[in-house]
Amino acid sequence: KAIELDENNEVIWSNRAAVRLKLGMGSEALSDANKCISINSKFLKGYHRKALAYKLLNDDTAAYETYLEAAEKCVEDAWLHREKKKAKKEMLKAHIEKPIQSVEHMVSIFKFMEDIWDRLSCLAYFWNVATKEERHKIFARFLALGNTPEKIAEFSIEDMNAMTTENYEKMNKLENPNWINFFKTLKTEAKVTVLEGMWNLTTVEEKEAIIKDLQYFLVKPTPEEEAIAAALDAVELNDDGSPAPPDAVTNGPVIEELVEDKETSDKK
Repeated sequence: KAIELDENNEVIWSNRAAVRLKLGMGSEALSDANKCISINSKFLKGYHRKALAYKLLNDDTAAYETYLEAAEKCVEDAWLHREKKKAKKEMLKAHIEKPIQSVEHMVSIFKFMEDIWDRLSCLAYFWNVATKEERHKIFARFLALGNTPEKIAEFSIEDMNAMTTENYEKMNKLENPNWINFFKTLKTEAKVTVLEGMWNLTTVEEKEAIIKDLQYFLVKPTPEEEAIAAALDAVELNDDGSPAPPDAVTNGPVIEELVEDKETSDKK
């Protein structure tokens, strides 16, 4: 009745949203909260009702984003700062524990990862879960994003090796079962879309690290590089990491020369 008398009153819409929240009517409360905000974008209670509606609808990410929006549009007082911090904590916990709902949901989770190693390890684990055929299509999309789509012709499906995740595991950056299980259920194109979305959210520093990883695992060494690597593998090392004297290894002088060539090449 009050809305019929004054439909442009943000307080009335906010109050009805509050009532609908108590009745468990998440979608209806969200609609009322949006109407409230459309009337007055600086009315803080409207954002609070909207965030609570998203929580009722099991969308912790949208709830946190609503508080971020409120902090931009309204005066951020101690109460709003506390609610925003609380919502962020709940969102991050939900990202780890709750099942993934969609491709967009997974990409949004990546968006809010703050640790570079969490982000890079997530990409690596998804890459490894994909089949070689799927990796080839993912790699083709990355090359296209880098404006070099023609380079995919230089790589076969068999070249699409898995990445070593030992360093991530040492840092306790382990696979998240919810994320992995979700990714496994996706069709190939959806997997490509997920990784493309994540790639678009990475920083310049992260992109450089990803490119280096791909180069290491996918780019084939030249015959000369393979010979040097094989020779270096045969070199016995002293305790300080330096090569053992030539007479301590097979074909000492040849190995020593290769080591010196490699060190000179690295310096260049």
